[in-house]
Amino acid sequence: MRARVLEAAAWWAVSYSIWLLSLSAVPLQELVVGAAASLPCALAATGMRWATGEAWTVRPRWLRPLLALPLALVSDTIQVLGAVITRKGGDFTTVATGVVSDAPAARSRRALATIFMSVSPGNYVLDADPETGDLMVHSLAKRGPRIESYL
Repeated sequence: MRARVLEAAAWWAVSYSIWLLSLSAVPLQELVVGAAASLPCALAATGMRWATGEAWTVRPRWLRPLLALPLALVSDTIQVLGAVITRKGGDFTTVATGVVSDAPAARSRRALATIFMSVSPGNYVLDADPETGDLMVHSLAKRGPRIESYL
């Protein structure tokens, strides 16, 4: 039971930190709402992990996409805004992750690749194929630093 409480507290801290990063000002009301809104997120994350019995394995080299993330966020935001103004559509592409397995470590790596590809406004992942390791991605941004080159 103690492990579940500690895990829920860790998820709450992560969720609350993300909330705090999105604020431009920090009034007391925002702090209270953020703390309250983070609780169901933490409980859901903990419950799902315990229900599936899965554990994430993260190796430091899998975090390389974080190097390109700040520039990719800025570049993709500009391109997405341009696409809205010009009414340009995006393209569907396949991004190879090189992760061909259904082992727990491979699932963790595919999940991280999905998160990294979806975090910028220019992309979102539609599907991850465990047999080929490929991600099906819709992309509006085509220039600038590409997260997929770091996967």
